[in-house]
Amino acid sequence: MADQTAQEEVLLDVKVAEASSLYKFYLNQEKKILGVTSVVIFLAIWELVGNTLQLINPMFMSAPSLVWKAAVGLFASGEIYNDLYVSGVEFVWGYFLSVIFAVPFGIACGWYKRVAYIFDPFINAMNATPRVALLPLVIIWLGIGILSKVGIIFLGAVFPILINTRDGVKTTPY
Repeated sequence: MADQTAQEEVLLDVKVAEASSLYKFYLNQEKKILGVTSVVIFLAIWELVGNTLQLINPMFMSAPSLVWKAAVGLFASGEIYNDLYVSGVEFVWGYFLSVIFAVPFGIACGWYKRVAYIFDPFINAMNATPRVALLPLVIIWLGIGILSKVGIIFLGAVFPILINTRDGVKTTPY
């Protein structure tokens, strides 16, 4: 496998050395060119299907040009800034609370085996539970205001932080 990769690199270097300047540019920038081209083709097909041919109901999937126009309109009118602020506050609170809870708890689980033995089954079960499945419970417990949104963000962030902290403490030599 490594020999094949090395041979491919040598062949690419030979191709680049023998190629014209335009082809050299393409060979050196092939990854970027193909990546940008694939995104442009995808957006063009999406625009064609969504707006030009109208094969899909705009209620279910809007064309990129219509999304762009709506975004420009929201930013131009200033309508979106309050929503971005509220979402940012909810995110910061949810993430802050998850860090405040998960880091000390992860350190305790990583440092003390008995604490880990007690809580690992619960941590693993909650981490394996899809967050979407918890949405109805979160709404019942916290309502539909800012608390439920902070709770969902907390649940989304707390387990990766806790597990990575625990594993980091476990694998760090004292």
